Amino acid sequence: MTRLGSVQARISFGEKRLLVGIVASENEALAALRGQIGQLRQGLLAEGLPLHALELAHMGREQMRQERQGMLGLGAGFSASV
Repeated sequence: MTRLGSVQARISFGEKRLLVGIVASENEALAALRGQIGQLRQGLLAEGLPLHALELAHMGREQMRQERQGMLGLGAGFSASV
């Protein structure tokens, strides 16, 4: 697969729980990630990480860009590429 589009991972750790969320802008990338989600889960657990949730989702490129800008606190006049 040569074109994955945008893929973002959000990882949070708190109260001894690891939460991992992965979003992809292209359905093909999301399908590839779904095909390997078991290996990713096993790898995280094998490293002793307290995995509580591992989620995959689809999100359009524009929505990804807007969320990134919001997370970075960027307003008018700034840009973030995804």
